[in-house]
Amino acid sequence: MNTTPCSLTLMAINNLKIAISSVVYRLTRKLAIALSTSYRCQKGLGPDLESVILWGDNIIHKLPKSLKKWAFTYKIPQNKGVYLHNLYFPSPIVVAAFKDDFDLIDTWLMLGVGGVTLKTLMSEKRDGNPRPRIQHITIGGQPAIINAMGLPSKGLGSTLIALDHSSLFNYDRPIGISIGGHSVTEYEENVQKLVKWLPDHRKKIFIEINISCPNTKEGQNMIKNPELVGDLLKKIRSLTPLIVGVKLSPDQSNEDLLTMASIVKQYPNTYLTIGNTSYKKCSQVGLQEHDISIGGGGLSGPPLFKRTLEMITLLSDQGLPLIATGGIHSVKTAKQALAAGATLVGMASGLVMDPFCVPKINRSLMGK
Repeated sequence: MNTTPCSLTLMAINNLKIAISSVVYRLTRKLAIALSTSYRCQKGLGPDLESVILWGDNIIHKLPKSLKKWAFTYKIPQNKGVYLHNLYFPSPIVVAAFKDDFDLIDTWLMLGVGGVTLKTLMSEKRDGNPRPRIQHITIGGQPAIINAMGLPSKGLGSTLIALDHSSLFNYDRPIGISIGGHSVTEYEENVQKLVKWLPDHRKKIFIEINISCPNTKEGQNMIKNPELVGDLLKKIRSLTPLIVGVKLSPDQSNEDLLTMASIVKQYPNTYLTIGNTSYKKCSQVGLQEHDISIGGGGLSGPPLFKRTLEMITLLSDQGLPLIATGGIHSVKTAKQALAAGATLVGMASGLVMDPFCVPKINRSLMGK
């Protein structure tokens, strides 16, 4: 590719802008966590990362549009996109299923993610588990997050209505709807609601079936009963030809993962998401039991990456596209996951810790 002095100068300016923005974001987050912890300690309260996250999200919401556009807009490199079956993602970086804040997701799309999966939705509104339910921790010198959110959301119907009025479709990038359920019947009913909503939409929608949530009582029922996954996929295929993924857990054995892959690949236009958070008790990650209201939760962040890479290697020859999530937070981890056989790399904790890793990774993919 030919470059002119002007384009080289622009690249240098953009790289400097990314670097400064990343440092400012990370330092601000670190300071906010320290101040929140100190304040809550003075009040006789334990730590609660959710307060910091909500504070940070609120700041982004209140930024003037012009400032937000300047700070967060980066081009996705050309010719670095990938296909998940017939869906084109202009970047292999996608938002994993953990948010339904459309304003915040809009910001990540501006930064250059290739697509989005919305947080897991149940039929009805859910408050989730009591707070505190999310904490920042350090494991082996690596930052991490543990959460027991319990799938709080406005519910599938309300979220789809809000999605209609959001700006997300303006980007013309794939949007995944993550579906949860207490039973196969509820999963099926939720897919039926989604399909009923679809006819008036020409958008790039795909479905992800979350069978691996460690933070609800019923979240992993189908992992323990793989034949139910086959029954559900058969029913979904009778309802819609949309691409359907199944979200697995890093806590499953390799044998169980291969069994699940053998079931999923029997159906057309399917993929696997590997994986989800890994369940840990508070005592296993250096927290007091009351630091998470239910005594434990799902671990996410860099400490999960080793297992994620193992799962990619294990399943890369199964004939299924793979969305790899779990610990992907940097140029190095994204490239390793893609080189090992992942089709797309999903990010959640990485976006919370430093969303400016997105343009960093995109620029590294085009060698800049």
